[in-house]
Amino acid sequence: MKILSGRYFLALRPVRVRIAAAAVLAMAGLLAAPVAHAAPATSCNSPHCYSIGTLDRTDFTGIYGHWHSNNMYLGGSEYENGGHINSEMWLVTAEGGASWVEEGLRNGIDPGDPCGCQAYEVFWADQAPGGTFSRHFIDNDTPDGYDNAYEIQRGAAPNQWDVYYDGNQVGVSAVTGSWTGYEQQIGGEVAANDLGAAHADWFQMTADFRDGAGKWYVSRGGASIPSQVVDSGFTGYWVDSDWVWWVGH
Repeated sequence: MKILSGRYFLALRPVRVRIAAAAVLAMAGLLAAPVAHAAPATSCNSPHCYSIGTLDRTDFTGIYGHWHSNNMYLGGSEYENGGHINSEMWLVTAEGGASWVEEGLRNGIDPGDPCGCQAYEVFWADQAPGGTFSRHFIDNDTPDGYDNAYEIQRGAAPNQWDVYYDGNQVGVSAVTGSWTGYEQQIGGEVAANDLGAAHADWFQMTADFRDGAGKWYVSRGGASIPSQVVDSGFTGYWVDSDWVWWVGH
């Protein structure tokens, strides 16, 4: 049975409001300003490269994001060689980063996808502290520019995390061995031998988090001071509580 998450209906901002705000910032020349303050590009640990906004705490009990299903793809034979490009969010559930739950969009070949082909899909995944990684298919999607909502929050049972997509529960992670999150990450990931052939349109990703008291906050604002990791070849920066990234422009 699918369970509705009240967070989705309370938090999701109308698409036209966010687009209008971005357009106003762009016309005013303000969107480019944060780039000058971005952290220096890190060395890309090929074949995985990132443009992500991050927030560290010791009391995460949930994270939430919504963003457009935009165009993103790799070149050549990257898909056949295991390459993929993602726009997603992660909740790291161990202080050393050994376990996590993630959810978002992926373009690549996924053996768990019913089509058995290269697909633009919605997925969630988790990694246990011992290193066992599992990916779970949610739905096939198209890069149509529409917004969708993603949410990971503490479940009812100890060390359980519930996964939601557009307000419906789509999965349960019970392998992390933790009931607390230590880092929120949101943005883009590319796994490819040739990053130069990767392309992703402009993603603007809203980020919220839930603290240990069960209260929701924007991930950039007030006392929340996030950071970022932007590998060479990517663009990424914060605009209010939205993480903006792209590659290949």
